[in-house]
Amino acid sequence: MGGPKDERGQRQELDDLNNERAGNETGRIRRFLHDRDPEVLEAKKREDERKLSALMRLLEDPAYRAAFDGAWAAYERAQSTVDDALNESVEAVERLTDYVEKMDARAHRLGDEAVFQDASGRFFWADGSPLSDEETSRVERSADAPSFEARRQAGDALEAAQARRAHILEIQATVLDPVRARLQDEDNPMSQSELEAVTRDLDGVTEQVQDRSMRNHFGQSATPPTITPEVAETVDDLVLDPIEPLR
Repeated sequence: MGGPKDERGQRQELDDLNNERAGNETGRIRRFLHDRDPEVLEAKKREDERKLSALMRLLEDPAYRAAFDGAWAAYERAQSTVDDALNESVEAVERLTDYVEKMDARAHRLGDEAVFQDASGRFFWADGSPLSDEETSRVERSADAPSFEARRQAGDALEAAQARRAHILEIQATVLDPVRARLQDEDNPMSQSELEAVTRDLDGVTEQVQDRSMRNHFGQSATPPTITPEVAETVDDLVLDPIEPLR
């Protein structure tokens, strides 16, 4: 049976418990509160909420979650389309560069430079500048030289492919990369209206890139005798319209 010391200890324990529940300091470690205590639960809830990012809190709203998921899906569609278009344009630049170099190798020569003769018989440098009469008199002619018209078409197609590649890289840098960064910013998330606007803009990017997707019609021949009409599309058809960076 316990003595006076035990009774005093029990009374102290009870006093401490009552004081802690009342919010009073006892000068002792809070030993009595546990996971079922309302104060502990409330404190834990506040700490958990503090740790939640701004984005995570917004995602608890079903309408916001739907807008966010829609924007992310639109981003992934646009990124996939841009990736495909970039691969396609890089391949086109490589094949057209090879084609133009082979045309130049078969061209008439003036010294070490390639020159080309048009349908009227006049000679031109590859950049389109005409040769003088004196320069024309010194041209070393080649029987299988491509015409000036064919070389100009090939050069235009190459420039257009290079411009398309550069523009696709610009879309990546000025549109897709910033959008991804904003979607992943947990501390400064987009509003629901911003997400909806971004979704529309990204779908516009996807549609534009798909509509203007350039096809390479060379076939398997690396040195066709003349450039095909399909490859010799106008520059306007090959180059994307400017895209304003997303806000």
